[in-house]
Amino acid sequence: MDEAKATAYAHIFCDQKTDWIHEGTVEMRKQWHNLKYYTWVEQQGKTVEELNAQLDPAWWVKHQEMVSEIDSRLKAARGTPLK
Repeated sequence: MDEAKATAYAHIFCDQKTDWIHEGTVEMRKQWHNLKYYTWVEQQGKTVEELNAQLDPAWWVKHQEMVSEIDSRLKAARGTPLK
């Protein structure tokens, strides 16, 4: 990698500001949720009700409980040994 390329890559990681980061207040979380409409409803064909179900913390707990099952399926599909 030449010096110009290395400098450009260093800029990506070292010269960034954090003023775009927002605290997870209730209002900000509502904005983030509303931003999902396009990808969730319009692109994936889900319903608004399915999207709004994510406002309930129980929805997230239910999906977090699926992680080990999904991991097992992925490992089986890839032929990777389970740990």
